[in-house]
Amino acid sequence: MKLEQTDVFNVAQKAQFRFDCFFGQGNGDWVSYVGDGVDDLDSLIEVINMGTQRDAKFLCDVGAQYNAMRPFDLEDLYRIRAQFIVFYGTVAKPNAYLGTPVVSNPIP
Repeated sequence: MKLEQTDVFNVAQKAQFRFDCFFGQGNGDWVSYVGDGVDDLDSLIEVINMGTQRDAKFLCDVGAQYNAMRPFDLEDLYRIRAQFIVFYGTVAKPNAYLGTPVVSNPIP
C-alpha cells in the first residue's frame, strides 16, 4: 500500500486512469496503461499478477488538472477498483464525463 486513501478516492472518482509500469526487462522502456472502467483495471491487475521482475516500478497519475505521478502497488490497484465500484458499479465506461453533448459548429 503506497497510495494515500485520498489519492485512491480521487483516481477512482475521476474515472480516467493512467498507470506507468516498468517491468525491469527488455530495453528499459516504461509501458503506460490507460483506461476508464473496471475491465481496464482488471486487465492491469492480471498483467501485474503474472509476475514481475525484482526491479519493477509502478507509477499512478493521481493529479486532477496536472499529472502527479505516485508509486503504487498491486494492493493499491485493488483499492482503486473497489472505490471505483462504489462510485460507478462494475461498468466498463462510466457516465462520469461532460453532462451535455459537445457540438462543433461547421465552418462556413
